[in-house]
Parts: sequence; C-alpha cells; structure tokens
Amino acid sequence: MYRSNLKAMMILPRLPLPFDSLEELIESGISCYVVPATKLHNAILDADPDSQFGRFRSQIVVHNNQGRAIRDLIQGKHAAVAVHIALLNIIHSTYRNTATCPIYIASEAVQPEWNFFVYEKNSSLRVKVDMIIRRLREAGILERLFMEEQRDARYCLQGGASDPLVNKLRALEFKDYYGVLMVYCGGMMLAAMTLLMEVVRGVVNTTHGSSIIYPFVSVPPARVPWIGALPAAPAGLK
Repeated sequence: MYRSNLKAMMILPRLPLPFDSLEELIESGISCYVVPATKLHNAILDADPDSQFGRFRSQIVVHNNQGRAIRDLIQGKHAAVAVHIALLNIIHSTYRNTATCPIYIASEAVQPEWNFFVYEKNSSLRVKVDMIIRRLREAGILERLFMEEQRDARYCLQGGASDPLVNKLRALEFKDYYGVLMVYCGGMMLAAMTLLMEVVRGVVNTTHGSSIIYPFVSVPPARVPWIGALPAAPAGLK
C-alpha cells in the first residue's frame, strides 16, 4: 500500500492530446476557427491545394463573431488559431469564470508572431523606445509582467490544475515532492507517538511493581534511598 501510494505521487500524469501540430490537426479532421481577413486567412486561401495550408483549407471555420468562436472552442466544437497573447487571455478568462482548464496550446506554432510599435516616419522616439524594450526583454521583465497579469493561464499551461494538460516531460519542482514529504512526515509523527506510548507504558508498569524507577534521571547511588524492610534479627539476639 505504501509503495503504491508513493509511486502514484511521483509519477507525472500524461494526457494524450488530439493534436500538437498543424499536420496532426489536418490528419485529425477537426474543424478550426480562423479570424477572417488576417494574414493567416489570406495565406490559407491563396495556398496551393497540395500544400499544407491548401489541405487545411477545408477544415477552417470563418466568421466575425469572436464571442461565439470562443464559446464553441471551450465547448469543444472546434479548435482555433490565433495569436499567442489572445490564446493566453482566453485561457486566463476561462479559468477565472469556470475554475477549469479545458484549453491547451499546441507546441508547434502555425506562423511566427511579430509585434510592432508604430511611429511617425523618421521619428526620434524609435531609437529610445527600442533601447528600453531591449533592456526589459533581456532582463525578462516584460514577460514576467505579462504573465503576472495572466497568472491563471500560466497555472493551466504548467499543469497545476487537477487535470494537467501538459503532454510533455518537465523538470521536477519542489511542489512535486509535497506528497512524498507528507508521507514521510506522517510516518515520523506516527513513530514518535508510538515511542511515547511505549515509554509511558513502561513507566506505568514499573511504578506498580516491586521497585520504583526514575526514568531519564541520573542519580548517584549514594543518594538513592534504600526501600524495603530490614532483615529480621536472629532468635535470641537482642
């Protein structure tokens, strides 16, 4: 029983995902929502029929009702392709409203993402802002600030929920040992209680016997009073 519980606590759960790349999505035949009039949408429409985007064209769902698209995504009616920031926001909002993590993000990106600031032509702010952004990115401050605002999304993607949605191995963290430490501490407490009960039982038994024992007290023999009756004197001796 102990071995099975310990093994269950240390094994990392794995959840088989329906797909983890665009090619797997095409093979699965699952419908996928694509935001209309975007660069990705145009690339899919203009792609060669034999290309990856061309084979993916028959599976896309296109409309302008993004609220309905999010609801259908959560209900499992279709997948969705969107920018990474938007997906994190959806996961964060879903967990806030339902306390569940029904959405995961595939490890393979469909297209690279680019985020830009728009300036006036020949603006002097470009060099200054680029320097600030570069320093913040190198220090990891930008990503940390963003993930602090999307902490629930990070919780879901790290597999912290009751049903982890991460389908890959990761380095063990301290929280992974909580179960093992609880078992260890529980065993130590049980052993300490058993030892205490044995000591108390020994004291009680010896107290009601023919002699008195003072446990855990070192007393010089000369100071210990002799307890008992003096031997009877022989007959005829006074």
